[in-house]
Amino acid sequence: MKWLIRLITLVLCLVFVKTSMARSPQDTITLQVHASAHTRDAFLPVIIKFEQETNIKVVLTSYVKDSEIGTSKKQLIDIIYGHDSTRLQDLALRGEASPLNELWREKNLYNQFPAEVISWLSLGNDVYGVPYTRSTWGFFYKSSIVDKFGPVPQTWDKFVDYCVRLKESGYEVFPVSIDQPWLAAGWFEYFVLRMNGLSFYKQLVKGRISYRDRRVQNVFTQWKKVIQLGLFSEKFVEYSWQEYTPAFIRGHFVFAFMASNFIHGVQDIDKLNEINYMVFPKINDIPRYETSPSSIFYLNEKSVNKSKANKFLAFIARPDIQSFIADRLFTLPVNNNSKAPKNILPNKAHALLTSAKGVSAFYDRAIPAKIDKPSTIALSQFNLDGDVIKVTNTLEALRLKYYTADTN
Repeated sequence: MKWLIRLITLVLCLVFVKTSMARSPQDTITLQVHASAHTRDAFLPVIIKFEQETNIKVVLTSYVKDSEIGTSKKQLIDIIYGHDSTRLQDLALRGEASPLNELWREKNLYNQFPAEVISWLSLGNDVYGVPYTRSTWGFFYKSSIVDKFGPVPQTWDKFVDYCVRLKESGYEVFPVSIDQPWLAAGWFEYFVLRMNGLSFYKQLVKGRISYRDRRVQNVFTQWKKVIQLGLFSEKFVEYSWQEYTPAFIRGHFVFAFMASNFIHGVQDIDKLNEINYMVFPKINDIPRYETSPSSIFYLNEKSVNKSKANKFLAFIARPDIQSFIADRLFTLPVNNNSKAPKNILPNKAHALLTSAKGVSAFYDRAIPAKIDKPSTIALSQFNLDGDVIKVTNTLEALRLKYYTADTN
């Protein structure tokens, strides 16, 4: 059935392109979206609805993977897919993203989106993006496995003891991957948030705190304990996160610490009903903070269709459209006025995110783009070898080399 839906989507997209070619450029805007098939499927009805309401044609000109953001040729694309925080701010500094202040004022968006999210879209007094969906991170697990061992503990030490029991019973507990090193960055971010809080995390990613700081060293020490207990399984070391999902469904490992759209590809209702979700357990006695990375669109500074492109961005910002996209992608809406997700697990993640004391920008987007890759690779390697000295030296050298003087 999936292949038929994809075939229909492809045919309709081809029809879009063919019919749009006959229209004048003034009647058309071009849009870049994420390369994943489920994203394209989700946006097709959104585009149709926008065209019906505005009589402006939308042409999907290209699809981009996360690793390709900022590298594709964009001169002919009006609206471009991207990430928040330093990823978007770097584009603004390079003059590639157009300010959207007027749009945000006219549509009263400042009162519809979380202040923290707006700060990740801004540089100085200008806003450069519109978020259309977001996620948060937590542990997915299957009731059929954990029910044999009793309720999953919500505090860290008891949770680790629980996981040791699972391992001693023959289960692989957590997968570890080097294929996508940002997965390890999620672990690092949450250890920092649970042990030192949001304010400390913000200072760390801005380069104002040394990785040799005792509080960061305590994070690595806590993380290393889990590594030494053998709770991270190397059987999945070359898996991508998309490949984690079928392995998780088959019970090949117990806990998947992933973004809230992890199970978007699971169509079987019985299998979905067997899956549960929880936040990262409490470590220190501090408020609970969660990560909240957003997917965004920004307006190409070179666009010659800015007026019409802004209409699409305003459309995407609407509460009803954000709810629709979130339900299709198993993600979470960003607009404060959107309805909570219909799907059970994203609904739970949404409730836990909105009840958190504060939210953080995801680690690999909060640090400078120049050190994103080497930093996450260093954390990924640490997740395998637990070498505190090596990871500290690597991250501290990057901090000293790439952060500008005014951030220290």
